[in-house]
This record gives sequence, structure tokens and C-alpha cells, in this order.
Amino acid sequence: MKITNNHKGPLGLPDGTILPPGEATPIANWDALKGNAVVQGWLKGKILSAEGGKASAAPQETLLGSNVLPANIELAEGVSVQLGEVVRRAHEATGLSVADWNALEDGDREAELAAVVRELQSAAEAEAEAKKGAAAADAEKVKASGGTATGTLPSSDKDVLLARAKELGIEANRTWGVPKLQATIAEAEAKKGAAAADAEKVKASGGTATGTLPSSDKDVLLARAKELGIEANRTWGVPKLQATIAEAEAKKGEG
Repeated sequence: MKITNNHKGPLGLPDGTILPPGEATPIANWDALKGNAVVQGWLKGKILSAEGGKASAAPQETLLGSNVLPANIELAEGVSVQLGEVVRRAHEATGLSVADWNALEDGDREAELAAVVRELQSAAEAEAEAKKGAAAADAEKVKASGGTATGTLPSSDKDVLLARAKELGIEANRTWGVPKLQATIAEAEAKKGAAAADAEKVKASGGTATGTLPSSDKDVLLARAKELGIEANRTWGVPKLQATIAEAEAKKGEG
């Protein structure tokens, strides 16, 4: 017997046979399958059509399926399994022969199938939870490193970065991505830190980072120069003042 699936998608018969849409598929054990309640419904609704007469002589033994479960069983969101696969697994789990499986009471067979469905559902749900947990963990790592699951900071945090960039004299704008802002700020702060360290060294040696002393200190130098009879003025740089004063004091000490 050839069975045609008139549905838009593939359909699974109780014995696990998959009927592709629009094709006539030879089914050797059709006499055993056509009494299934689901198959009867498909035939009445013209979802399936049968043609070609009786099947050839000695059909192979086939596993009886379910009168309750649908041809495609949903296990979790986006995850499903064909009834034929459930039947195969349930039969293997019992260790029965095909004949003994088919001889089971309908209720016992349905119970075996339901047990396999529950097992598959539990596995699918556990896998979904594991993936969800892994995604959450990745999001936490990104957030802890200064970003978010989408790789950007909330608007308020970006405003903080823009404000800090402005303080450092960086001409940034809102079109800059967070990573670029963070990298540019880090570079500017590193340079600022290095400059501060150099300034401390200069100051410790008697000068400043710019090579001049604050105004009040320069006034002290000018006053000292005047005491030593040096005709200095404010146009002199601090290094020149310091050198001239040192030379004059050395000569005065020798005298």
C-alpha cells in the first residue's frame, strides 16, 4: 500500500515511519497501522490518502505505537522528538521481542512510552537550564569586567566615562563605543601618572615639572640675587637664577 502525506510537513506513523509531504510512500504493514486512532483521524481528514491495494505477502513485524501520543512530541521549548523514536527507545528498554511488545496490554505499552517521554523531557529541560546558566555566567563575567552581556555599558555609565574623558582633555563624543572610551581614558591616565612621577622627581631635585618655581619661590630667588648684587630680573628663568646665585655665593664664600 502506498500512503501519501497531504500535509505541509512530514508526519510520523506509529511504527516510526516518516512520511515526507507530497510523496507516495510504500507501507508494507499498513493493515496493522490503519487501525491506529491517530492514523484514522488523518485518513478521515484527508491528511493521508492510501492507494495501490493490499500490501505484499509477508509483512515484516513492526512495533505497535501509541493511540494517545502525537506523532511529534514536544520535550522542551524548541526541542521535539518523533513518536517512532520514543517507541524504539521504549521497546529497547523493556528488552522484549517485537511480538511480546505488541502483545502488551495497551495501558502497559502506553505507560512504557510515557516513561520514556518523561525521561527525554527531563534531559531536554536539564540541558536548557545548563545553557541558560552558562549564558548567565558569561553575562556576569562581562559585567564584572566593566561591560554587559551586549558588550556596552548602560547610558549612565557611559556618561561617567565621557565626563572623565573631558576632565583628561580627551575630545570624545557619544558615538564612541565603551571599549574605545575605556582604552583612551586608561592611556591618558597612564600618561598623566607618568608625568606626575616626573614632576615629583624634578621637584625633589629643586625644580618643578615645567623648569620654573612657583611665583613666590622665584621672588625669593630674585631677592637673594639682589642681596648678592646680581642685576637679575623676572625675565630670568629659575635655572639661570639658581646657577648665578650659586656662583655668587661660592665666590662670596671664597672671599
